[in-house]
Amino acid sequence: MFLEIMLGIFVFGWLGSTVMAYRRSLVLARASEAWPKVRGQVVASRLEDGEAAHGFPKIEYAYNVGGQDYHASAIAYGLPADRRGFFAALRCHEGDVVWVHYNPQNPAQAVLHPGGSTFQKLLAEPQALVTMLFTSVLAVAFVALLLRDLLA
Repeated sequence: MFLEIMLGIFVFGWLGSTVMAYRRSLVLARASEAWPKVRGQVVASRLEDGEAAHGFPKIEYAYNVGGQDYHASAIAYGLPADRRGFFAALRCHEGDVVWVHYNPQNPAQAVLHPGGSTFQKLLAEPQALVTMLFTSVLAVAFVALLLRDLLA
């Protein structure tokens, strides 16, 4: 019984953290659609071997809001499966001018490609989808084991 409880705590914690991260990303994606934009400049752009397989190249950009300089690296919120953002990021080179969408309440929070459907991104990202499905199956198995022990 102790093993099932520990497994349940682990599984529900894992599932909960995955769902919370997804939800936060969805909220930011939706909010970013209304954020103002300023011109920024690509400071660094590189495509690392492992990153290409997982969705995005690495881009760092600088921008100025109200006389304050900021640096950010977010390309799009959500899972790294937005192909529009991926291909646009591939075309970015050091020194390029880009539009930066920033959070007016926190200008340090910015993104190059606002909005987007994180549900579509979830479906397009096999690793994230498998993680959520696997965790859900473990959660169901935990509940079944717990019910079996309680009813026995």
